[in-house]
Amino acid sequence: MNPRLSLQQRQDMVFDYLDGVPSHEIAARYGVVRSYPGKLARRGGRFRHSLTMERRQEIARLYHEGIGCKVIAARFGISVSTVSAWALAQGCERRKRHA
Repeated sequence: MNPRLSLQQRQDMVFDYLDGVPSHEIAARYGVVRSYPGKLARRGGRFRHSLTMERRQEIARLYHEGIGCKVIAARFGISVSTVSAWALAQGCERRKRHA
C-alpha cells in the first residue's frame, strides 16, 4: 500500500470513483484499500449517487414535512440512511424513531 498519495492522485481517485470506476480497480491502481476512494469522496461531500442537488433538497423538504425515511427512500431508490444523512446535511433536525 502507498501510505502517501499526492493531492493530484487523491483528486484523480475521487474523480474515478465518481465516474463509476469499480472501487477494486481504483484500489489496485493507487495501492489503497477498496473502501478508501468512497471515504475520500464522501469526506469531500461528494457522493456517487446520481441525485441532483434539487433532488436532495426535495428529500430534505419531504423529511421536514414529516414523511418517513422509508417512504422517501423507496420513492428515490436510495437507502434510509442516505435519506437521513441528506436531510440532516440540509439542516433538518433528527427525528426520534417510532416504536
